[in-house]
Amino acid sequence: MTKELNQDLTQKHKKYSKIVCVFCGSNNNVDEKYLKLGYDLGVGLAKNHLSMLYGGSNSGIMNSLAQGTIDANGKSIGVFPDKIFGRFELANPNITEMINVPDLFTRKMVMIEKSNAFVILPGGYGTLDEMFEVMNLQSIDLIKKPIIVVNYQGFWNTLIRLLLHIERERFTHRRLTEVYIVSNIDECLSKLNISFQ
Repeated sequence: MTKELNQDLTQKHKKYSKIVCVFCGSNNNVDEKYLKLGYDLGVGLAKNHLSMLYGGSNSGIMNSLAQGTIDANGKSIGVFPDKIFGRFELANPNITEMINVPDLFTRKMVMIEKSNAFVILPGGYGTLDEMFEVMNLQSIDLIKKPIIVVNYQGFWNTLIRLLLHIERERFTHRRLTEVYIVSNIDECLSKLNISFQ
């Protein structure tokens, strides 16, 4: 990136006052449709002048998400744990800003603290861990930030049924009124914009 382009983007990014944290998978061996989903969200966040914060990886949906943000000249922030560097994932060298942290727990806490909203895309155990962390914090009033689950092509249907079962059996203090289930990126962006008004 040239110095002039970098200065231009830095000036442009001053308008990006809200930060959206995205939790998603980092495995490369997934269907192309999921990679496209991440890319489209990255583009959409940039076009809506929303900063994108994620786990900092250059693989899987994480990488597609970052690439979409970069291609649309958006602001991308990564939080990458040193302990997994080179073992399971590599840090993305092309994003706007990288925050290095010692471990996965610290990454999660930094992401939660810095963000104004959370978007959950398809993912594996790490994504589930991050999603349940923010849902639990919201349920006990430690955070008050929108959580948007993108249930793309029914990916989260089984989990949603489990969560409804937990509610019916009264194992939660209350319903999570700020967890929104949407089916595509357009609905996700619309819900984010409404939440930020």
